[in-house]
Amino acid sequence: MLMHSFAPINKLIPKEIEVLAEIMYQNYLNRDIVQNKRNIIIFSTENRAIMRTNLGMAESALNDYLSRIRRKGIITKNNELLPFLNIIPEDNKYELLIKFSINE
Repeated sequence: MLMHSFAPINKLIPKEIEVLAEIMYQNYLNRDIVQNKRNIIIFSTENRAIMRTNLGMAESALNDYLSRIRRKGIITKNNELLPFLNIIPEDNKYELLIKFSINE
């Protein structure tokens, strides 16, 4: 998994990655909603129930993983994804651009 190589994602355990993936999926499903309102919807009580069902975990477990992800800096205290994780495809296309320099 390419994304697991990048900080701070490389600090996550597999279950935390699953929760992050579900948050990113919910972000994608609600992509037509303005960002601030989207965050409110994604982390609403109703949507957390959907995420728990999708992940097959109890409410307390999801809340614990969300707290861990916040402490590790993946999502903010205001439930915002880091900018590089807030992936919404443009024209239904994803693009991965990697820039690097070779120092000789």
